[in-house]
Amino acid sequence: MKRALVFAAVWMVVNGCQTNKVLRSDGAVRPSYISVGITYFPYDQSMVRLLSAPHPDYRGWPDNRMHRDLTRLSTCGIDTVYVYLKPDYFFNSDKISRIEKFIETADLLDGCPHIVFVIDGAKGDMQTDRDGASLAGTLAGLRLHERSVYTRTGRKPLIYLTNWPAPLPLHPGLSFALIAWSPLRADADRDLQYAAQDRQRDTVLIRAGLGPVDGAANGNWRIERKGGRALIKALRAAIRMEPAEVVISSWNNFDEGSYVEPDLEDGDVVYRALCNALRATSD
Repeated sequence: MKRALVFAAVWMVVNGCQTNKVLRSDGAVRPSYISVGITYFPYDQSMVRLLSAPHPDYRGWPDNRMHRDLTRLSTCGIDTVYVYLKPDYFFNSDKISRIEKFIETADLLDGCPHIVFVIDGAKGDMQTDRDGASLAGTLAGLRLHERSVYTRTGRKPLIYLTNWPAPLPLHPGLSFALIAWSPLRADADRDLQYAAQDRQRDTVLIRAGLGPVDGAANGNWRIERKGGRALIKALRAAIRMEPAEVVISSWNNFDEGSYVEPDLEDGDVVYRALCNALRATSD
């Protein structure tokens, strides 16, 4: 006779946002003290269609896509969504409006993941203190402190910066911090190929897949998706390192081929594999 599975629901309220963790008596992929985040691209990387396309497909960042993405991520058990934005988005009124709508949608969603912005300065023009001050002023205008879903450090909304060429912006109502990913050591677990870590934040970054170097759909993938098996192996290997957080790259980087979002090639098999893994959580 098969052993019965006992489920217990643990409800947590973090920054005013209610999330649901399911505990299983038959073992688990991760302990509950290790959080899981995922990177998310509103534009750019999510719009490339050389390797595959999302299902349903989209152009732009409309309301229905926002709600669908957040609902899927919430259902799957993701703790934090790292929304990657470029500096020039904040000098475009249409994109600012879309960012505001995304935060509003997340704030109204039951069981919401936390949201945090990552400003990628790799291709931006943020070269001076004045540029940083202008960006900080626009971010402050979003009134993130009023959104319970948004990540804070202390009472201040947290903004991460990466590939940042200028001095860190300063603003009395915001907290800025750097993300600096570096490759894992050479003797790391083989399931963590192309993984990275941020030692200061005690965070490990893993990939859902990685396409060919030349971006050709029929080339040899550097990390094959394998119906989600490669991702789950990487997730387990990362958790064995016992970091504070594992971040998955990504929800929708169709440029690199590292995506969990259901697509035209695999359907929702990778997404379902991740959800099944994250639903198995232990103390």
